[in-house]
Order: sequence, then C-alpha cells, then structure tokens
Amino acid sequence: MLRMLRAHGALASLFALACGSDQTAILLSFESSSLGVPEDLDQVRIVAMGESGVMADVTTDLGRTWPQTYAIRPGAGSSSELVAIRVFGLHTGTERLRRVLPPVRFVSGTTIPVRVDLERGCLDVACEGDADCRNGVCTGETPMTDAGVDGGDLDGGETDGGDGDDAGVDAGPSGNLLITEYVEGSGNNKAIEISNVGTGPATTTGCVLRLFSNGATDATNVFSGFPASLPPGGTFVICHPMASIPAGTCDATSLAVNFNGDDALDLLCGGTVVDIFGEIGDRPPLRMTAPWCGWTGGGLATQEMTLRRRCDVSSGRTENGPFNPSLEWRGFVQDTFCDLGVHCTEEMCGDAVPDGSPTCP
Repeated sequence: MLRMLRAHGALASLFALACGSDQTAILLSFESSSLGVPEDLDQVRIVAMGESGVMADVTTDLGRTWPQTYAIRPGAGSSSELVAIRVFGLHTGTERLRRVLPPVRFVSGTTIPVRVDLERGCLDVACEGDADCRNGVCTGETPMTDAGVDGGDLDGGETDGGDGDDAGVDAGPSGNLLITEYVEGSGNNKAIEISNVGTGPATTTGCVLRLFSNGATDATNVFSGFPASLPPGGTFVICHPMASIPAGTCDATSLAVNFNGDDALDLLCGGTVVDIFGEIGDRPPLRMTAPWCGWTGGGLATQEMTLRRRCDVSSGRTENGPFNPSLEWRGFVQDTFCDLGVHCTEEMCGDAVPDGSPTCP
C-alpha cells in the first residue's frame, strides 16, 4: 500500500501521485526482514522538517506486510526544500525504534525514492541527539545539509567520531557514482552504464537517472530502480526495453534511456545532481547520415556512437553548461557493446573513433 503525506500533515490519495501531473515527492519505502506487524510494530510516525520548519508530522497504522510505502509531497512554496526526515516505529503507542535519515531535497517534477530499513537490533535502542541507529549501534549525528553521495547513504550512512580536528567525521573509503558509458546505437540499441569509481561501497538508494528530451528543462522520463548499493568498481547497466544487446548485459530496462543524441541526462542522488551528460535545456542538431551531430567535439558526437568515460575521470559534471564529449570521453563505433557493464578494463574492446573524425559543424 502507498500512502500520501502532504506538508502540514494532511493525508492525500495514492491517485494524486500515480496519475497526477506533478510527481514531486519523496517516496519512503519501509522494509524489514526481522520485524513483524503488529507483534513488534503497529504504527509509524513520520516527521519531515524542512528549511522553513515542520512540513509533516503524521502517525499512521502499519499494514501487515512489507514493504510499506509512503510519499511525502511538498506544500505550497516548498517544492525545492531540503528535508530532514525522522521515522518512529511504535507499538501500542510506545516508541520502540527511531531512524534518522540523511536530508533529501525535493526536486520539482521528480519522485525521489528512499529506502528505510527497520531492524530488530534497533528496538528500544535510545540514541542521543540526532544520531541514527543501524545494526543496533548509534551512529554519528546527521547534519541538515545536502548529503550528496560521497560516502553518503539515503538509508542512513554511517559516520564515526573521528579524532583530532576532523569535525567529528571520518568518512573512510567512500563511493563515487558516475555515468561511465553511453550507447546511442542503431534503432533501439541504447544504454547507460553507471559505475562506482570510489574506494568504498556507494549507496544508490535515492538515486534516479533522468532524461531531458529535445531540449527540455524538466525531466521527461525517470528511472529509479537502482539496487541498494554498488561495490567499488561495480556497474549498473540500464538498456532500452527493445534493445538488441547481448543477453546478460543489461541490469534493467527503461524508457529513461530513449535518447537520440540530442537528449541530456543527469544522475540525481538524494536530490543532488552528481553527474550530467549533455546540456540540459539545449537541443543540438542531428543528421540522417554521417558526419554525425548531437553534442560534438574532438571528432566525437553523441549521435550514433558509443562513448566511454575516461578512466582518469573521478568526479561528475555537476554544473549544467556547454558539453564537449572529447574532454572526458572516448568514442567507439556505433553498436559497440562489448565493454558495457565493465568500466575501465585493462584492454578496452571495440573499434575506437579516430581522433579528429569529422562531425557536423
């Protein structure tokens, strides 16, 4: 069951999100492999605190099966606010469990998914201040700032007290998500590869891939079906549902990769842009024959090519602006799939596009 929570506590209908034109929401999915309803928990209280004050404070009964899904919708004038969310698990009116989630920002027109694990080990664990509980242990406090994805976790990433003058946070190995391969092939042969190029696991809960078709400034399609996390060096490949790409290559299919060379994409995690491909709001020209167009530079084009992120690129493009693919990408001929799903192997396969190949002016 999906329930709606609107700012200031009013319950709204599921139909509003499923069929309405405004998809702006934070979608909380409560899951538990160890707790039962109603014997362990029978209600949940959700408190959403925005930058302007309390946005929602709602207590509602839990259904008998997991997952339980709730959508928080912004109130008037709060569609881009950063929101801190506290979740309280109750049994017969008594608080048994509390989760403190890293802040997430509303993004206009986009539904941000956030998974919330409720663990038996955290029953009756009283954490001080704004510390969260994970695996029965109280973690560091969660500040009211954008979490990003550098070691972050929309399901409550761990921090550690640290020492010296590091402000009480010792991030340790951290995940780092990038768009690392773009396949704009013949017909419906289209795919995007997301990789964790960091030194630690990267939590992808709360991440979405957004497509901006034909110069749009608002997302025209969104993929939100990422796994819970990616290990260091791990990849996740999203293909067009009708792509003719070798079996076992695609981890998911979505029309969010229905691009044609003049469509921008971004990777958004927790409401924060972590990478942009193309230029959102711009629509470059396309051609029916070579030389190819789209966004071009250095012999590369975003039309009819496979582009792979260079191995020395370790941070995403977070500022929207003019896009030259040759600055961070290598080009390969149309319908090259052989390296899809493995970022930066020792021997890159496929026929590379020669430097300085002609592209449209």
